[in-house]
Amino acid sequence: MCSQCGLVLDIIFLEETSKKKTDYTVINNNIQNQIYDILDKVHISKSFIQPIYNHYQFNYKKNSLNNVIFSVYKVLNDDYQFNISLQDLCNVTGAKKDSVYSVQKVNENIFLDICEMAEKYCSMLQLDFKNKSLIKEQLKSVAISGHQPMTIIAGCLYMHCKANKIKTSIKKISEVTLVSPISIQRYLKHKNASSQR
Repeated sequence: MCSQCGLVLDIIFLEETSKKKTDYTVINNNIQNQIYDILDKVHISKSFIQPIYNHYQFNYKKNSLNNVIFSVYKVLNDDYQFNISLQDLCNVTGAKKDSVYSVQKVNENIFLDICEMAEKYCSMLQLDFKNKSLIKEQLKSVAISGHQPMTIIAGCLYMHCKANKIKTSIKKISEVTLVSPISIQRYLKHKNASSQR
């Protein structure tokens, strides 16, 4: 508290029942800093820290990076339609997708617009407007196959480039989308098997 004007500069809550007193302000600041760092790494405005933090506080009692990442993923996609993949969030945080998915509640679905997500990767591969439009149209007709959205995008990018003789290797698409070449090949194999039925 300021000794001159009486303004409370910092509030610290202590858990009196515990032998070791907990500084909840420090914990809350740590969570907000984690959210800030994630948003900074994926180049998204810091104005979303508060709604993400509110979601985190409402849904999770335990302080965990996986909980923080899932809150970022859920709020950005469901509330603000950012269409950011969990793969991107895991890549910038070093977390494992399976661990983050483990905090998802039963029947809690997050819908991503893979056509809008593909736009970013088309630009990174320096594809022109015509090719971007064709890839997005192709993605609209993709059947639900149980594959991750990023794997579907990477597979469609590769198929389109190959069919239109655009010089882009599976390795280059893998580097841009951060989907392993093996995952892309598995998706292509599944798609070919489906089309032959």
